[in-house]
This record gives sequence, C-alpha cells and structure tokens, in this order.
Amino acid sequence: MAVNVTEKDRTLRQVILWCEREAGLQADVYRGSYGEERVRADAAGDAYARVAAHCRGMLGYGGRMCAADAYDPVTDTESNLEAADG
Repeated sequence: MAVNVTEKDRTLRQVILWCEREAGLQADVYRGSYGEERVRADAAGDAYARVAAHCRGMLGYGGRMCAADAYDPVTDTESNLEAADG
C-alpha cells in the first residue's frame, strides 16, 4: 500500500492546528473558571496539547506501519505487515 506522505502531513497539520485552537479555548475556560470546571478545562487543554505534539512527531514519517496501525476493527484482527506495505 503506497502512502502519500504529503497528503498525510497536510492532514496532520490540520489536526495540529485544530488541537492548538481547542487547547487555547480550554485555556480561556481555565482562566475564567473555578473548581471542577477548571480541572476539566486543564485536563482537556493538556489532552489537546498532547495530541498536537504526537501529530508533530508523526510529520514526514514514511516508514513501515507498526502492528497497532495495521489493526482492522471490522475483522478484529491485525493484518500482516507485508500486506500493509505491499
């Protein structure tokens, strides 16, 4: 399976931008809230920031798929890595 790295990177950049915007919105909620709402906003902002960081780490990667990425939820099985590459 050929991987279009340029298209993947474009999609990852869109996800990164969205996560950064959402993290910023959660920071605004955090600054204007107290108690449990503040804790939720902090946790959500941290989650968005972590997803953005993970996506940044995936930019430009064109290597083989790992077994976790080859998992097929429809058949509930992992496909052969060679089949995923080939």
